[in-house]
Amino acid sequence: MAQIVHLTTVHKRDDIRIFRKECLTLSKAGHEVTLVVADGRGDDNVDGVSIRDLGKPVNRTHRASKSFAAFRMIRNLSPDYVHFHDPELIPIGIALRSLGFKVIYDVHEDVPATVRTKNWLPFGSRHAMAFAADIAERFAGTAFHRISAATPHIGRRFPPRKTVSVQNFPLDGELLELTKSQRLPIFAYVGGVTLARGYAEMVAAIQYLCATGMDAELHIAGGFSPPSLAEQDADAFDNRVIKHGQLTRPEVAHLLSTAAAGLVLFQPHPNHIAAQPNKMFEYMSAGLPVIASNYPLWREIVEGNKCGICVDPRDSFKIADAMRWVLEHPKEAAEMGENGKAAVQTQFNWNAEATRLLALYH
Repeated sequence: MAQIVHLTTVHKRDDIRIFRKECLTLSKAGHEVTLVVADGRGDDNVDGVSIRDLGKPVNRTHRASKSFAAFRMIRNLSPDYVHFHDPELIPIGIALRSLGFKVIYDVHEDVPATVRTKNWLPFGSRHAMAFAADIAERFAGTAFHRISAATPHIGRRFPPRKTVSVQNFPLDGELLELTKSQRLPIFAYVGGVTLARGYAEMVAAIQYLCATGMDAELHIAGGFSPPSLAEQDADAFDNRVIKHGQLTRPEVAHLLSTAAAGLVLFQPHPNHIAAQPNKMFEYMSAGLPVIASNYPLWREIVEGNKCGICVDPRDSFKIADAMRWVLEHPKEAAEMGENGKAAVQTQFNWNAEATRLLALYH
């Protein structure tokens, strides 16, 4: 069996894709797995995975120094494979490849499209940075041993002979509570909370819905970026918008077991149109109908499997109408939830993706 190092200086050690899916799958298959992170929580060993902590960076500049520390650590560990997850680490990956290491680049998103939406970058430099990211990734595609793409759309940017799509589908039964909970008039959003992911539109939709006499709440589980966004309109809507912060996976499962529908209303940015948000499939796996953005791929998944409603994510009135329909048609909504759960059990689950992941290491 192989010695494998997974590396990230951006993601947390308990990241769902990196740790719970990929690292644990490899460990259970008998590989010796080390996860190198930079979160400041110290070294550990969890479920057979050795976790090595580089220390938490204080800013983006300091994060670069963690990259060099990771390079030194991996060189000393001398693994059979290095599997990294952040585009910022491409230079480190190339350096390790030049030393003879087999390097796998795990591409979680369409990086050039994402760069164009980064608010912290000066607007005038975004296109230049996106172009540079595209060139770097194209070179990486020729230099690295393998590319692991989170969606087929992302994978099309890389050489087919080296690229495997390892999609971010749910773990079997992880968010499905064994005890049946009563569905309440609440709408759930789970994940990172930003304006680009539809926070303002979700809040406005629950306001419009309640203004028509419906008794409903919006429950949000996740961190806000920027943190000040959590205080936006707080006084006006706090009685209808419940902010849970980060929840454990069992807590997420309980929230989804009580909700009427799950929301995934990403705004029409270039990196969203062909994305496959993990939360969409997690809602489906929990037997929850989905209210989603009406992009062609999302409509194919949601409407094609009759598991939810697709709407214009910019139109809070349309979102509120979809919410109202779910509450007024509980039988049909329950059927949608069952359809989504069946689709995950037969198509959109981690079992097949785990096989593709294991095939990368040869």
